[in-house]
Amino acid sequence: MAAVGLLCLFSVVTGFTYPIQRALVNTAVPPGAPRATLLSLESIIDRAVCALAAVAAGAYLSAGRMDALLWHSAAVTAAVMLAVHLVARRISGKRGATGAV
Repeated sequence: MAAVGLLCLFSVVTGFTYPIQRALVNTAVPPGAPRATLLSLESIIDRAVCALAAVAAGAYLSAGRMDALLWHSAAVTAAVMLAVHLVARRISGKRGATGAV
């Protein structure tokens, strides 16, 4: 019951932070870029991840393994955040070395 409650809380928090995410994405799109294409791509990826999460949650729930879902999702989140951090450092390092800002 606690896992279901925490998932509901997570859903509410992500719903409230959606406007912040949208504002960050809007400011991250460079002025000369194909804005509609980038925003559509972001939206498609967002929906695909949500669909995969819903399928996974259903599979884990039907197997009675919500504890495993939480552990696995935490591990995947940590791995993805580490990868994003390393990519961001590499990109910012290249910009600093070339003098571009």
